[in-house]
Amino acid sequence: MPRQYKDPLDRLTITTPCQADWDSMTGNDRVRFCSHCDLSVQHLSAMTRKEALALVKKSRGRLCVRYYSRPDGTIEFAAQRLHSIKRRASRLAAGAFTATLSLCSSVIAQTPSAIEPSAADGIQIVNPYNSSRIQREDGPDAVLTGIIIDPNGAAIPNVNLTLVNVETKHEQAGVSNDEGAFRFQTVKPGKYTLKVEGPPGFSSSEIIDIQLAAGEERRIDALLEVASSTTVTVGMVAISEPEHPLVKAVYNNDLAAVRELIAMGADVNVRDKDIDVTPLMQAVDSGNHEIVRMLLDAGADVDARNSNGLTALMMVDKDATVEIVWTLISSGAKVNRRNEQGFSPLICASIQGNPPVIQALIDAGAKPDMKDKEGKTALMWAAEMGYVENVRALLKAGADVHRKNKDDETALSLAQGYEHDEVVKLLEAYGAF
Repeated sequence: MPRQYKDPLDRLTITTPCQADWDSMTGNDRVRFCSHCDLSVQHLSAMTRKEALALVKKSRGRLCVRYYSRPDGTIEFAAQRLHSIKRRASRLAAGAFTATLSLCSSVIAQTPSAIEPSAADGIQIVNPYNSSRIQREDGPDAVLTGIIIDPNGAAIPNVNLTLVNVETKHEQAGVSNDEGAFRFQTVKPGKYTLKVEGPPGFSSSEIIDIQLAAGEERRIDALLEVASSTTVTVGMVAISEPEHPLVKAVYNNDLAAVRELIAMGADVNVRDKDIDVTPLMQAVDSGNHEIVRMLLDAGADVDARNSNGLTALMMVDKDATVEIVWTLISSGAKVNRRNEQGFSPLICASIQGNPPVIQALIDAGAKPDMKDKEGKTALMWAAEMGYVENVRALLKAGADVHRKNKDDETALSLAQGYEHDEVVKLLEAYGAF
């Protein structure tokens, strides 16, 4: 989902970068001790967004962090990495499996002497053995396959690979095809190292200790990081705060300051240029119903949009209350309004995972089968995120369990792809297949 507004963690500023090696530190995947700066290094990308935000907000002084950043500079968090990689990999695996079956069928139809290694499905493989040596005294050849993906789970085509026999130092070269798949099909049994040469914009990778037995077909997928995307930084960590006084007062939940600024004639519909929200949007995001009510009474536009076309009602998250939702709706918020990406308040709430808010929107007339620009409904989003109660509420409201998005995916196939077993069972109970 595109960022709703300038998230606090996207406004993270860090000083004094450090070149300390994460792998040389002691600790676990989330926090390690750095002897170089005598501080603990927190791995933000191993946390959820909520956990990372809480950590940064309560920090007082120096805080060392490590994180993965996307090409747009935003931080990638644990759940996002897992979902995107599993989703894309499951699609590619199906394609690779089909290609393997086709290749095996053609091989079976040939005699051993007629088999000659060649490019299969666009996969270029250099075979150091001629056809007469495919069956050797030490047993049949092994096969090594896999897929090259980026941190978002997308395939990386045309990647150069080198498979090196650890004992003999013999090398075989290959190139991934348009779907990121590769296949070394005539490999002598033994221990190997797979070298993956990162294309422009990606770091190279090396997978060691790959043991291949005679006749074995093994799959090894390779994840290439965006070049310089993994960063270990140290220094004073701070989150940029709103610039406008009224938005800043709302951000700080300072009720007295908000009341005073309104009384002094502050513009209740101003949009802060630093975080791209109005005072009302910030109050909804903070879950402060008293300030929401105060701003609406002072004339705040309940359907004002930010630069992404999102309204306050689209910004309800896990901290929002049903009381806030009904206050916005009773003040005229349009429950089926959509932004440029096609997100409605119901779709946004389905992504955030707040069942009472989902139910309130449905009770207020939200259409459960509205689609975003990718063809995804609120039910598809809730199924993909694994929110069982959201899915249940949408199904009870009559959401169409058979609808498909532009990728021909249904809520069921999305839930299956992300291994949300409870959601799968619930969808099947409602007739999904």
